[in-house]
Amino acid sequence: MHIASISAWAEVNDPERRDQPAASFSARVDGIVLPDAFRVGPDAPVDAVAIEGVVNGALRDGGDMAARVRAWRDEGGSVELHRLAVIWGQTRMEATATLALDGDVQPMGTGTAKIAGYEPVLDRLAAKGVLSRAAVRAAKAMLTLLADTPAEGQPAEVEVPLTLQFRTLSVSQIPLARLPEVSWPSP
Repeated sequence: MHIASISAWAEVNDPERRDQPAASFSARVDGIVLPDAFRVGPDAPVDAVAIEGVVNGALRDGGDMAARVRAWRDEGGSVELHRLAVIWGQTRMEATATLALDGDVQPMGTGTAKIAGYEPVLDRLAAKGVLSRAAVRAAKAMLTLLADTPAEGQPAEVEVPLTLQFRTLSVSQIPLARLPEVSWPSP
C-alpha cells in the first residue's frame, strides 16, 4: 500500500458537558494505491478519501470495552458523519450519516449518498466476490432509474438513502452487503 499524504485532526471535549459533542474529527488521505488483494474499484489509485464528523456521548473509563460500549449506547451515544467523500477516477461519492449501536451492539444508521460513476465499482465488487452479482444487478438497475441524465461524456449521478440495520447495508431499501459482526473485546 502507498499513501501520498494524510492529514488528521481530532478534538476531545469535556465528557461532562452534555451540550457539546464528546469529540470532533476530520481526516483526509490522498493518493492511495491499494495492494492487488484489496483493489475493489478502478485500477487507478484512490484520489482522495475525506471524513469529518462528531462523536456524541462520552466513552467512560473503567471496565471492559464491551461494557463501556454498551453504556455509551445506552446513554444515547452516536457518530454523526457530516461528510464522507471518496474520489476514485470518475467514481465520486459524498455522503452524510448518523450511526449508533443496536441492541446487539452492532453498528446501525441512516444516511444519504450522492454517487457518480458507480457502475465500474459495482462491477468490480461483483468480480471480486464482495457483492453478489444479483445484488449488483439490482443496485445498478435501481441507481440507473433514479440517476439524473448525465452531460455528454460525464458519468450518471444519483442521490440515494442508505441504511445499515441488522449488519446489512442497503441502498434505497435494496440490500447490498452483509457486514461482519463486530466483536467487542472483553476480559
